[in-house]
Amino acid sequence: MESHDNPLGFKPGVSLLKSMLAELLVRAALRSNEDFVECLKEVLKKLGVSLRDLSRLSGVSLSTLNKLLGEKRDVRLSTYRGIVSAVRKLEGGLVEGRAVAVVASRQVLDKLKLASLGSVVIRKYPAESPEEAVASAIMAERQGVEAVVCAPLLSRVLSKFLSIPIVPIGGDKVDIESAVKAAVALVEGRRVE
Repeated sequence: MESHDNPLGFKPGVSLLKSMLAELLVRAALRSNEDFVECLKEVLKKLGVSLRDLSRLSGVSLSTLNKLLGEKRDVRLSTYRGIVSAVRKLEGGLVEGRAVAVVASRQVLDKLKLASLGSVVIRKYPAESPEEAVASAIMAERQGVEAVVCAPLLSRVLSKFLSIPIVPIGGDKVDIESAVKAAVALVEGRRVE
């Protein structure tokens, strides 16, 4: 299939979640408004979503969406954020509410008995190699977690890829639960003790 016939580059049999539609929208927006609009049209088609549904999920008025798709005009940042957020929700896997990710080996995760702290959910992402850990942390951020807890060495690597706070296990946070509590405090805007 030619790339102009398949602007999103979907491969037959690949699930929508694995295609990361929201990420494709972000990349298209960085190229140009025209690419963003064309990508949005394809994403809506792939998801089987109407403009009315997108409007409801994104908080962007139906009128604005119609104008965006019908005319060549700049996309306001708030409009862009609303659309990308809605597509992420439609893709599935989005974390509901506030959450912190813990990326570690299964043995370390088994020691963590916390499922939540206050209103913040603790999500566990098992990884048995550095590559799996990086991929899991990136996936966690895309799913909406607000902070990542991980090994100190991994935290240095992740700081190059993530835009959310990273709390390493170790130092004054000698155990995993202390690191998780520090991450939750960051998410809630409290001072870390």
